[in-house]
Amino acid sequence: MGWGIVHGVLFTVCIVLPIALNLAGADVRAWVRALIVSLIIGVVVGVVLSTNALHNAADWLEKQTEASFAVQRDWLIWLVPAIAIGLLFGLVATIALRKGGVRMMLVGLIFGFILGFAVAGFYAATPFNTQVAAAFAVTAWLMSWIALTAWFAIRSGIDPQKRYERLAPHETMAQFEATKAYVEQQWQRQRKNLVGR
Repeated sequence: MGWGIVHGVLFTVCIVLPIALNLAGADVRAWVRALIVSLIIGVVVGVVLSTNALHNAADWLEKQTEASFAVQRDWLIWLVPAIAIGLLFGLVATIALRKGGVRMMLVGLIFGFILGFAVAGFYAATPFNTQVAAAFAVTAWLMSWIALTAWFAIRSGIDPQKRYERLAPHETMAQFEATKAYVEQQWQRQRKNLVGR
């Protein structure tokens, strides 16, 4: 029931997003592009978790390194992949933010490492059955759909003025001014005949 509530809320947000993008003046195609990419992410997460590939790889890696480290198995199976994936996430974030300068690259490295460390450590230390893996996969799909929609929309630009420009009655106002000028002109010409002055 808890998963159903979480998925229902996230899916509702996903359905409302294109309406919000349209009202804000953003490109609605960002929602479609995000859907495609997020579906791929969801499938990958589902396959990785349902096959316990990350846990099995961590277990194998722990057996290879347990003689080198005086650390308990429960800690080692979590720590080794967490550090490895944390460094990978940090590197990706650093490359992605390289245009922002050294400070942004450092921020990306730190936050990328923290995210990768937490996610990989949790997934590597815990074996998943198919049902739980599917629930996490759907959650990853919906959350990445929301995040990527915002990312793609910001990258393509949000312009409310352009969105509502065509709704402004420019032609109607121009016609009104032209009609007003014509009526005033005719009034000046016909005033003597109509009022006797």
